[in-house]
Amino acid sequence: MCRLSGTLLTGILLGIALPAIAADPWLPLSKKQIIDLTVGFANTESLKIDLVDEQTKAKQTKSLADDESVWIATNPALALSILIAGKDNNIHTIRIPVFTLGMTANQEKADRVFRLLSDLFGNIYPDWPEARSWPTFSLKEAWNMNPLVTKTVPTDPNDQIIKKSMRGITSATFGVPPDIVVYVVTARDACIPDVRQGNPFDRLIC
Repeated sequence: MCRLSGTLLTGILLGIALPAIAADPWLPLSKKQIIDLTVGFANTESLKIDLVDEQTKAKQTKSLADDESVWIATNPALALSILIAGKDNNIHTIRIPVFTLGMTANQEKADRVFRLLSDLFGNIYPDWPEARSWPTFSLKEAWNMNPLVTKTVPTDPNDQIIKKSMRGITSATFGVPPDIVVYVVTARDACIPDVRQGNPFDRLIC
């Protein structure tokens, strides 16, 4: 501690630019808050939270530290599952797959899921007026960019991933119409979906 204080004082006195001491980037919501806003919103009797085992984490993730964990939270009553990665109650990445094909026959179920997603994004980005509409807006954009719709292969395959970055947090949406859409929210650059790094559907989370 004394050595660090002395280094800082020396740098100040000599006018030397010292590297910033930055904490690990985390999302502004805790694990509990994320779950409460999504799969834990109602019918908590059916809520299930599982810790992904270390062997699966090692095989299916590439950008997590050894002391970080992945949880899968599901709630059949809400037709929603989420994956979250982080350490203890601090979360840096959320991944939410929504199987839209099964919702076409139940508009009430679809409305409920997207209402929860709107609440989640509204709380992650309180200063972004369009945050609550991001789940439906980015879904349409991602599907419209899919080769199944355009009938062409984009020059940059990452154009199929709709992204928004603000204050160190990136939201990314991709999917296959009309079957599935996947939402990712992350505070880590390494966890942003990138088609050049492999099929984003193959990732567990990060």
